[in-house]
Amino acid sequence: MDLNGNVIYAVDFDGTLSFGRFPGVGDPNDNLFRFLKAEQERGARLILNTCRTGDDLAVAVEYCRDHGLEFEFVNENLPELIELYGGDTRKINADFYIDDKAVNPIAGHFTVVPAGFNFKKE
Repeated sequence: MDLNGNVIYAVDFDGTLSFGRFPGVGDPNDNLFRFLKAEQERGARLILNTCRTGDDLAVAVEYCRDHGLEFEFVNENLPELIELYGGDTRKINADFYIDDKAVNPIAGHFTVVPAGFNFKKE
């Protein structure tokens, strides 16, 4: 949470806000956009947390704006938390990380993958 007790969401772009894959963009995840807009109206702080940089990052930020979502920060921590910690951590500080690559080990969805498992699509 921020210093005022507001929830912080760190949200990925590719495969999460956009159903597309880097470097392109795909259809918007309308349910997620609606959820985040509602949370933002309730005071939540939103951070776009993506591996995109440069022009590709600008495309993602504009895509979100075009779909009515303005992120307060992009790939950076809240300034008040940087000050609190005495520096900027490499990891984005958030209460919730919304990412298509995320695994929630507490919810029982975590599965150990056997050694030698082939992840490639056939």
